[in-house]
Amino acid sequence: MAERDRIYSQVRVEIDPAAARRAAREGATLGGAGVAFGVALSADGALSVTLDKHTFHLNRYQTDAIRSALLATP
Repeated sequence: MAERDRIYSQVRVEIDPAAARRAAREGATLGGAGVAFGVALSADGALSVTLDKHTFHLNRYQTDAIRSALLATP
């Protein structure tokens, strides 16, 4: 049930659940076992960040806002 709720919440904020799972897998393979940090950007601009066992997903608009803030910082 929790998995279904997570997928519905991703869809509500315009995140493709398949892309999020793929991004999580790709991030996990970058560091091998015991990954502490992973970042993945989907083709449509959605960002997924994994810290230890926790992953959060941003839609493309949220990702653009983060990108703008980082570029504006000296």
